[in-house]
Amino acid sequence: KLFFLNATKVYCISKYTKSLAIKLGVPRDRIFIVPVGIDIDQIRQGLSNNLHIDHKIKSLKNQSENNIIISTVCRLEPYKGVDKVIISLPLVLKKIPNLVYFVVGYGPDLRRLKKLAKKYQVADKVFFTGYVSDTDKYFIYKLSDIFVMVSRESRSGGVEGFGIVYLEAAFFKNPCIASKLNGSVDAVEI
Repeated sequence: KLFFLNATKVYCISKYTKSLAIKLGVPRDRIFIVPVGIDIDQIRQGLSNNLHIDHKIKSLKNQSENNIIISTVCRLEPYKGVDKVIISLPLVLKKIPNLVYFVVGYGPDLRRLKKLAKKYQVADKVFFTGYVSDTDKYFIYKLSDIFVMVSRESRSGGVEGFGIVYLEAAFFKNPCIASKLNGSVDAVEI
């Protein structure tokens, strides 16, 4: 806190992170928002490289062109909201039985999320890819029909300051589903 209070300028990545700085007591006239973006040339370069996507992902798309693919790309932390998506899948699958969910990333919440998928009997519809390269991540965005990440604030302090993944997904024309509780609102137009 002292670091922020003594800084002559504080640069934030979203209105939300600006609000956090204000709560710390940083004067408003020392806070500046620097909009973040994505490197479109890097994405295009990544897509032009050979794709080394996991066999499960390739075979899933080949099994049925009718699959609706939703995806989340994140570090698997409890506040990212992947659990909320998994818990909602049984209800969603009643209306959209050909839906599959790609959870792209790795983190401390992986084991709990896998247990949730089994508990809610959707383990055959949820694919945990683990860590993937940027190239493979771009390919997953390209395969996806919808991107979802419904982050929330956690008791341990985890929070979505912005959410660059929403911009990446939007580059691939994925509609994005996000929460309105954090920096996601600067990345996703409501």
